[in-house]
Amino acid sequence: MPWRTEVSAGGVVYRRGDDGIEVALAARRTRRGQLAWGLPKGAIEQGEANEDAAVREVREETGLEAEIQSSLGD
Repeated sequence: MPWRTEVSAGGVVYRRGDDGIEVALAARRTRRGQLAWGLPKGAIEQGEANEDAAVREVREETGLEAEIQSSLGD
């Protein structure tokens, strides 16, 4: 069976409040049309740094301007 490697970038966007921590999720439709929620992520464009792609994907999928605090790892 053929396979391919795909690398995505994204992040966990959160803010602390008086009532705890809020986490931003992105909504998308599955192939069957069902609503699915998940962390914002997407493909890294050619020549784009992983960190820049993560910030861009968060902005595109949530409308939020975020900054990187630390890496989530591979």
